[in-house]
Amino acid sequence: MKLTISAGDLELLRTADDAVLLGIILRSGRVLLAVSDRVHVPGHADWIRQQRLTTCFRGFSVVLKTGRITALIRQSGVNPEAIEYRLELDLVRSLERLLPLAEEYECLAE
Repeated sequence: MKLTISAGDLELLRTADDAVLLGIILRSGRVLLAVSDRVHVPGHADWIRQQRLTTCFRGFSVVLKTGRITALIRQSGVNPEAIEYRLELDLVRSLERLLPLAEEYECLAE
């Protein structure tokens, strides 16, 4: 699956303070990102429900520090058919090519 990301979501990565971001891959291959917080978007299921997203394919999270991703977390409750709820490695590799990674980047739950 070829993944794409909007200029707006790339700008979110560049401008967000140190944060945890939720990621959703739509069936079209488009990657969506949102800053996770306890009030507005606490988790993938909440975000999907709030935005009425109906074409979700997989979920993941990233840890962001100074505009770069230091960690990608493969597990998400929106991946029930995946082994241990983990994003498949081919999708992880595609995300790694698409997103700005820090030198100290690591993939968690690999």
